[in-house]
Amino acid sequence: QQCADYREKVLKDNLKDERKRVALTRMGSISSEQAVDGGDPTKKRRVERTRKMAEAKERSSTPVIPTDMQAVLKRCENLEKEVRSLKLNLSFMNRKDSEQTKQIEDLQKQNEDMAEEKERLIEEIERMASDSTA
Repeated sequence: QQCADYREKVLKDNLKDERKRVALTRMGSISSEQAVDGGDPTKKRRVERTRKMAEAKERSSTPVIPTDMQAVLKRCENLEKEVRSLKLNLSFMNRKDSEQTKQIEDLQKQNEDMAEEKERLIEEIERMASDSTA
């Protein structure tokens, strides 16, 4: 869960950086833009250089996730996947266990019924044997 929270924070930061970058793409005033469009080469170079410097500054200030943090995030993702897998496996095993418990109970009931039937048959055989000797 902490990995997901951290990942979400990193993504939000990157989104903010992207918004800043878009805002910086158009540096200069409206009149500067018109001068650039009008073909003033000096103004065009100045606006372009200002834009590139702003982009470079933005890129250098964008925090890069350190390698060890990337490894930790990757490990967290793998552990989260493993936990999900184990939970699914556990629920499957619990389902199997309850099915087998039910089968055992059914077999025990059948065994008791058969034992009672055996007793009844033995009594009937004994009664028939005593009737034929009498």
